[in-house]
Amino acid sequence: PLIRLLSVAMPIPGAAPISVYALVGAPALIGAILVARAIGASRQDLGLGRPARPVEVVLSTLIGVPLGLLARGVVGLAPISVEGVHPILFVAVAVPFVVLLEELVFRGLLQRVATSRSRLIGIVAPSVLYAAMYFGSGSASVVLFMGITGIIFGVMVSRQHSLWGVLGAHMILRVLVQI
Repeated sequence: PLIRLLSVAMPIPGAAPISVYALVGAPALIGAILVARAIGASRQDLGLGRPARPVEVVLSTLIGVPLGLLARGVVGLAPISVEGVHPILFVAVAVPFVVLLEELVFRGLLQRVATSRSRLIGIVAPSVLYAAMYFGSGSASVVLFMGITGIIFGVMVSRQHSLWGVLGAHMILRVLVQI
């Protein structure tokens, strides 16, 4: 995946781990936006427009609570290294360069393109790629959990035609893994 390739290609000696997310995520996010423009995808196409059922989207963010608790407590997903980082700075970096970037790439772009083949492929293929990002964890349970999370998020996006609920759920998951 592009994010992992950039992190290897852009070694940043001495940089605080949290800043690496921004330094690697910024070009990846710009790249995702450029791809969206190149394929003619509007904000609505990507799931970033106004949701048709806002209450359902807001309520769906709550899936992040059990996912976050499972990720940290049962699965053992490691938190992002943020020693000495203020929680507001963590959120300011994690939301655009982890949460938004991953959801824009996997659910906004890949799912949108793969769904043109079939709804099932549109949900499963990006979820498999999403899980593959976690091979570096060395944990089969983390990879499996992230694959299942990807499928849950894919179904949510397919049903709601919106990334907003998934963005909220992913943010809650990430925050719960951190604490």
